[in-house]
Amino acid sequence: MTKPTYAELVENAQKLIGRKEALEREITELQDVLRTQGVGMTESLTDSEGFPRADVDVYAVRNARVRIIQLRNDHTGIMKEIETALHQVHAQAKVEAPSAVETTRDEDLLPLAKVNAVAPDSPAAEADFRRNDLVLRFGDIDAQRINSLTALPALVAANENRPLRVLVRREERLVRLTVTPHKWSGQGLLGCHIVPV
Repeated sequence: MTKPTYAELVENAQKLIGRKEALEREITELQDVLRTQGVGMTESLTDSEGFPRADVDVYAVRNARVRIIQLRNDHTGIMKEIETALHQVHAQAKVEAPSAVETTRDEDLLPLAKVNAVAPDSPAAEADFRRNDLVLRFGDIDAQRINSLTALPALVAANENRPLRVLVRREERLVRLTVTPHKWSGQGLLGCHIVPV
């Protein structure tokens, strides 16, 4: 059996992240079912006399609660798998591309992606990302690596709450930024929309 390549490891990590996101969406939908019934995970479904409450759909609530518990267990498992996959991605990245990063001068780097939008008060805004910045290097990823743009979500997820160095070209000059991906009031860990160039 051959050792998986960097691209294969990234693809596997992205599939796991996709499964995690699907689990989170399903949990949210089931929590909405509970909210519409006016209950959470712990409220009693019987009245003071021990009979099923008439103001809630007991069957729907019990099914939603059971499924949420199952999905939370699945979520814990998938998070462990993602952690392992991300460690493998970074280990393989060091094996496959250490010389490319070291030998390329910053001025000669080709754009990896373009910042299309930056949400206010996001980690990207805090780091001074701006619309139309051309991303040349994001952490240890640049355009020389195969599937470099698809590797970004895994890199960001692996570095939650840890600073990443980013090199961008802004109006023909190089700008070095440091972004710390973290949860905030919006979606994702960065709060910016990055598109292929």
